[in-house]
Amino acid sequence: MSEIPEWQKVALEGRFDCLPNFIRVIRLGKHDATLTDDELVEKCGLKDLEFGRPKPAGPLAVPAFVTLPAGLHVSPVPIPLRVMRVVAPIMRCWGKNPTESERASVAGRIPARPSCISLSSHRFGVNLFGYAHGELGIGEDIRQVASALQSQGVPVCIINFKPGSNISQADRSVDPLIVTEPRYGINVFCMTGIETTRYVSEMGLSTLEGRYNIGLWPWELPDWPESCRHAYACVDEVWGISQYTAHGHRHAAPRPVLPMGLPVELGPIGPQTRDYFGLPDNTFLFYFAFDINSNAARKNPEGLIKAFQKAFPAGKCEPVGLVLKISHPETGCRLWKRIRQIAQRDKRIHVIEKTMRRPELLALFKACDCLVSLHRAEGFGRCIAEALLLGKQVITTGFSGNLDYCHEPRVALVSHSMRKVEAKDYMWGEGQMWAEPDLDHAAELMRSIWQEPRELGSGNYDFSPETIGQRYKARLQEIWEQHAEQKQSRQPAVNEMI
Repeated sequence: MSEIPEWQKVALEGRFDCLPNFIRVIRLGKHDATLTDDELVEKCGLKDLEFGRPKPAGPLAVPAFVTLPAGLHVSPVPIPLRVMRVVAPIMRCWGKNPTESERASVAGRIPARPSCISLSSHRFGVNLFGYAHGELGIGEDIRQVASALQSQGVPVCIINFKPGSNISQADRSVDPLIVTEPRYGINVFCMTGIETTRYVSEMGLSTLEGRYNIGLWPWELPDWPESCRHAYACVDEVWGISQYTAHGHRHAAPRPVLPMGLPVELGPIGPQTRDYFGLPDNTFLFYFAFDINSNAARKNPEGLIKAFQKAFPAGKCEPVGLVLKISHPETGCRLWKRIRQIAQRDKRIHVIEKTMRRPELLALFKACDCLVSLHRAEGFGRCIAEALLLGKQVITTGFSGNLDYCHEPRVALVSHSMRKVEAKDYMWGEGQMWAEPDLDHAAELMRSIWQEPRELGSGNYDFSPETIGQRYKARLQEIWEQHAEQKQSRQPAVNEMI
């Protein structure tokens, strides 16, 4: 029990009047039937609980408990996750899943954390929280943000937070920055808002208290969902990874929201060539990479396949191909099966499902000619930005976060209509809209660029860590000067400290 955060102990002690009441709740039927209360206390390590002590005030105070809305019920028995994955689609058919408004009615009763900022007891610098080892887009985000801060001399450390077990965690490039406890006065949570709440729930409020907390949160839909508004209680400010993402927060956030962008730096590129990847020479290769965990409906790989086959009918035997790099196909069996079947029928479509380290992945991208992203929504679009830095032709949906840097004529923008996000498409999509790219227009652009590639020098974008780092540093200095109280002895200015 000593490993449980203090706030969780307080919550338990505030909910149950005495230890026997708590023991009664946690018993697992026949599994614990032979154990006495004392034996169960020993087994579960509950000796440290102090039922009956006065309820504290302040940050550890226990909020009033809430009840579920009418019609929603807690399952009387724990259901394994593997069973829920099977049951959930059936429950949707029966209309049993809670709606976004029902979820919001519960989340809306979670009390906000009172802001308690006292930077005078901390040093200037940034504690970054996120998937430091994760080989996925949001893991690359935190590593690049650390690089941007370091480029400007801002002190930085990283507290690693592990993603799911199905995500590779082999990137050790920022290991020298990883610590177990925050060192500085400003926290930046470089993970989703939902995961930020999970981190705080598991680790307690002590990480937040007395520091200035910033959510550098990725988000793909036009609006932040009402059912997740409680995440704002974890931060004092939100940084949008694009203008589009910042706009999605502004309508709901009771906090300042600033569009700050993300740094993008290629880093080492492997020596692998087309021959290594089994790709044909003398062929114009379109390509797209996606992680099925990132939501296939949003990434729209099936739309890309249809557009490719519209642009280049199979009977014409033109020297073109489509490369699809897919991560974690095992988590999206139906989609993966459809894509594999299509690729088996059309030998011009090359599906690669090999796990790759970043240099090898960049080598694959370098071996291709044109990135095509027919997404329905993107918060930022790191893969698109990387294609620009690699000097590739780019075709992309003219919607969402990538419009910060995707402009004609350097980038071919696909026209689109707007449609409702279906419940099956995205968990928090109820009542929201996203793009439906015009596949005929996409096919037209693919054929046009194959015949006459566009000029590559006409872009106007700068993702460098130095440029983005300057933006970060300027805002961090404003925060520090606004909230850091002067100690009795003279405290050095930010520029002196860094």
